This record gives sequence, C-alpha cells and structure tokens, in this order.
Amino acid sequence: MNNKIKNQFLLKHGAYNAALIAIVLVIVVGVNVLATVLAERFPTDIDLSVTKANSISEENAEYIEGIDKKINIVVCATESGYVGNVMGTYAQEVYQTQADTDFFKQTQLLLDQYHRYNNKITIEYVDPDTAAFSKVSAIVPDTSLYYGDILVYCTFKNAEGKEITNARVISFTDMYTLEDPNGYAAYGGLYSIASSNLETALTSAIYSATSEKSNTLALLSGHSKDGAFETMLSTLELNNYEVVEVKDAILKEIPKEADIIALVAPQKDLAASEIEVIEKFLENGGEKGKNLLVFCDGTKTGFPNLYAFLAEWGAELQDGKIVYETDDAYQNYFGPTTAFLTNKKTDYTATINGDNSMYVASNITPMQAAYTTFGNRVANVLFTTADTSVAAPMAEIANWTPSSTDKKESFAFAIYTHDTVYEADLGAKSSGVYVCASANFLSADWKQFNDVGNVNSVLAVINEACGRDASDIFFDQKIVENHAFSPPSLSAVKFVRVLFVFVLPILIMGAGIFVWLRRSRR
Repeated sequence: MNNKIKNQFLLKHGAYNAALIAIVLVIVVGVNVLATVLAERFPTDIDLSVTKANSISEENAEYIEGIDKKINIVVCATESGYVGNVMGTYAQEVYQTQADTDFFKQTQLLLDQYHRYNNKITIEYVDPDTAAFSKVSAIVPDTSLYYGDILVYCTFKNAEGKEITNARVISFTDMYTLEDPNGYAAYGGLYSIASSNLETALTSAIYSATSEKSNTLALLSGHSKDGAFETMLSTLELNNYEVVEVKDAILKEIPKEADIIALVAPQKDLAASEIEVIEKFLENGGEKGKNLLVFCDGTKTGFPNLYAFLAEWGAELQDGKIVYETDDAYQNYFGPTTAFLTNKKTDYTATINGDNSMYVASNITPMQAAYTTFGNRVANVLFTTADTSVAAPMAEIANWTPSSTDKKESFAFAIYTHDTVYEADLGAKSSGVYVCASANFLSADWKQFNDVGNVNSVLAVINEACGRDASDIFFDQKIVENHAFSPPSLSAVKFVRVLFVFVLPILIMGAGIFVWLRRSRR
C-alpha cells in the first residue's frame, strides 16, 4: 500500500471515528439535558425513610396524576415570607406557636411535588397585604383568610352545564398538629409543631374542589353521646361529606339537605313521634335515597322503641345484654367484652375487602339479622363476632363468668338493610339503615393502630349507600412527624448540574479527541 492510499485510508478511518465520537457526544449531552428537564418536571426526590413518610403516597400520587380539571392552589403569603420571619411571626402571634422553618419549607416542597405530578395544578403565592389579594378573598367571601392559609379552588361546568367554583381553605391547624411540650402554652407559653397533616388535607381539598356533588350527614347530637362520633366526623369531612348537627332534645324534623342521619351511642330511647320523623325521612315522599346510621352502646339499656324500629329493618338487638367472648384468641388484650370481628366481604365493603385490616370493638350489644328478605327489604350482615361468643347480662358483667348452659354463637356486628322499589321509567330507588352493635367501633383508641380498619369499613358502607364510585380515593389521615422533603442545598444542586451537564461531556469530548489524534498518527 503506497503512502497516498495509506493516508486516504487513515483519513477515512479517522473520519469514521470522529463521526462516531461526535454522535456519542451528542447523545451524552442530550441525555444530560433531558435528565435535567425531567428532574424539573417530575418528582425525583429519594426517600430513605423505612415508612416512606417523606414521599407522597402511591395512592395519592395516582389520584393526582389522573386529575383532568384545572386546580388553583393559592398560598396566602409571599414565597419567601412563608419560610421566613413573616410566617414565623404569624405562627407566634395568631396561633401561639413557635416558628419551625423546616416544616414550612417542607410545605413548600410538597406543594411543588403536586405541580410536578400534574401540570394542571398551579401554585401561586399572593401577599394578603396587597391589592391583588382582594381577588383571592372574593373566591370565598364568607371565609376569613389568614397569612399562611392555603386556598384550593376549581372552576368547571357541572353535568347541567352550569359553571361552578368549588373552594376549600386549609388553615394552619389543618396543616400542622400542635403540641405543648413543656405544659406552659396554657399560661402564655408557646406550642410547637409536632407533625404535618398537609398531604391528606391537600389531596382531600383537591378532591372536594373537583367534586360535582357532596353528601350531607346530619348528626343527631341531641340524642348521641358527646364525642362518640369525632373520629368518624373527621374522616367524613376529609372525604367530602358535609356534617351538620341536629341538637334538638326532641327530634321534630331533619334538615332537607341531609342524605344521611347518624345516631351514635344513644343515651335514651326515642319517642314514638321521633321514630315517625325518621321513618318519614327515609321514605322521602316516595323518592327514598336516604340513609340512617345507628351505633349502639352495650353499656346502656332501655330502648324498646328504638330496638323495635330497628328490628323492622332487620336488626334484632338484645336490650340489657352484652357480648362476652369466651375464646382468648378473639378477645384482644382488653378482656372478654372486647372481640375481634370478621368481615363477611359483601358488596357494601367492596373497597376494603382486599386489605389485611383487623376489626375490633368493645361493649357490643348482641344482634342477629331478623330476616334475609322481607318485602322490599334485604338485610346484609357485614361483620360478625366469632362463634364462641355468648350474650351476658350487662348489669352483672363485672363479676360474670359463662357457664356450660350459656349458648355460644356468632352474633351479627354490623347489618345494612336496604328498602328498594323499582319503577319502570326511573329504575331502582333505595333507602337504607346501617346498624352497628357498638359505638366503641369508632373509638380513637382503635384509630391509633394502623392495622385496624374500623373507620374505613364504615366509610366504605356510607360511600356505597350514597352511590359513590367505588374507584373514588379513600382518605385516611397521613401524619408526617419528621421534616420530610428536605432538599439538598442550592450549591449542591448547582454543582451536580454543572458536573453532569457541562463538565462530564467536555471531559468525554476531550478524551475522544485525544484518542482520535493518537490513532490518526499511527
């Protein structure tokens, strides 16, 4: 091979090498630029906590990504002021709480996560002390907005074509759980922030803002035990139920807007006239579509009218008796008047049938289904005790022990009975009555255990009874006790960006040129 041919071969071979190196460099630079864009667009934070407390939960993330309406999130603050002295001053003066900028930074970062999951969600900071804030206040004219509040709203056309705006305000105390570490807050000291509830509150607010219809529950507080429904109330509110109270000592009427009424741990029997009011509510002028929830209290007796009414709806209760569990395996550690329960996995509990939750309650009134079907009514047993339970006399329970003559059986714990009529043009119309044999089922004592699903089981039934889509998101309180979403420092971010987007590609390019020059000279 003469020198001319050799030089042509080397030149051609070198050109191929140069072209390949150029292609590789373009790919490397492109990948780095793309990675930078994706990092800014999508959540890429790494959560090293065992419980994943520092990440948006998978269920919430899936729900957020699927939203097709435009969501406006307005933070009533300046962006810098929220994590600075202004927010700290408001926290101290208005909420008697010492500033915790780590939690405030966490809130900002979580808001940014929502935007990055779905660009239909916009985040805006508006200073309450500026003229522009009047437009924000006009969205919720009946609500006072304070510095640091978060307003979530959505404007859309409903099924009738009418444009509506749904809005919900998340206050400081909705976002943060406060504690009094030294016991001095009541005497002029300061509370501190113990945890953040923002993820649950924010996703719930978005759900409410985008929902075309909410349901109203009327709590018969004039007949219920104080505080017995508190845990359920907070869960219902998170899931877009409006809760109103009927405080009348003698029930005369039920709010027309109510879809559901709840009687929780009744302290006295209902009069015949009050039963008539409830019957009229459930009949709803023939339109039906109403529901009653009754949570009994096994420690109380004397309900002939109420129990006779519930028997007509398929729930037969033994007044003056309490469930005694004879098998230690089903007692829980609170003793024989506390029992584990079995989910019968009906259509009314469809949204929880696949989980591994436990169900437990104390002070259970013995109950059985009076029938399976009776006319238009169908009784569904949702939960039961074990077949080792007996009915014990409530008045003697402190010193009572079962004998060989006491019948062991499985009692119904929760029954939902629907009364359905069918019309040729309108289809099926139903009203229903849910009877739970113990108000203790809703106690906060059980709510603190993550593997106990009592409240969620009741919510599943209410959602089904109200005709809510089974695919709707289920809101349960997620509390983050540490400072989640903590980002690297700004200098670290800049260093990594410069390193991968500029320095490494240049080094690779230089190495390629060096190799090409060495090979071309051989």
